[in-house]
Amino acid sequence: MKKTKYNEKVYLLDPVVYDFFEDLGIYNLELWREEKKEYQDVLVNYDKFIEEVATLLHNLGYSSTLECSNMVSYLIRNGFLSHDAFFINQSPDPKGEIVHRLGTSIIMGHGCCRNYSNILKDIFKVLGEYTDNLYCYQGLSRRAYNNPANHVINLIEHEDNLYGIDMYNGNRLFHFKNALLLDEISSKSSFKLYYKPYYEIAMGESNLVIVKDKMTTFKDSSKRRIISPYEYENQIKYDAVRRMEDKKSELCYFHEKTKYLKKEIARDMRLHRNKKS
Repeated sequence: MKKTKYNEKVYLLDPVVYDFFEDLGIYNLELWREEKKEYQDVLVNYDKFIEEVATLLHNLGYSSTLECSNMVSYLIRNGFLSHDAFFINQSPDPKGEIVHRLGTSIIMGHGCCRNYSNILKDIFKVLGEYTDNLYCYQGLSRRAYNNPANHVINLIEHEDNLYGIDMYNGNRLFHFKNALLLDEISSKSSFKLYYKPYYEIAMGESNLVIVKDKMTTFKDSSKRRIISPYEYENQIKYDAVRRMEDKKSELCYFHEKTKYLKKEIARDMRLHRNKKS
């Protein structure tokens, strides 16, 4: 089978193909500069809202980044981060999104993997917790290396190791098997993901040096002890849901407290979207 430009053995080694993705990165950085001007009103309010969410999580308390990630997932799915308390797992129309602030779509009441991962990244930045987007391929292994990325999850640190958490798909947890392959940590299923670093280069988020450093880190991570499925499924995930259920009144208060801010964001995003249509 002929290798495509999405194959890691092509773009990580061939300067011509790499330059193609690097040029896309330059384009996307310019797009971000334009978005920051165009959506200035939205972004100011969005940053204020993220500060409110981070304060809520800090006050609720959490024992680990894994638990905190599950708590954010709970907030999203139950509508507490949406302007009208309603949320649906649905890919938004890309034409109506802010490409470099994809968490804003969560406030509009819908989102997919890219929106989940980016709002967690924004929240963790305020909390001072590490996370990064991991762009990957989800599907049959024989297609992984020649196909583009079709999914994104969050990288997080837990007990001196790196994990991938897929909040969009029920907070599935993954660990590295090597520099490019991740296996699910589960007693019920065995999904695999394949890291596609070209995407972060094309988004202007990374470069060849950073990618190679990451791959070394991921390979090192694959050799470390990992959390057991029991500990994650029956303790951490359970504790996160229980904590949120026990604090339901505080979550409702938070939604009401931030309702005006969320509605301002939603209104301004609709105005911008209507101008483009």
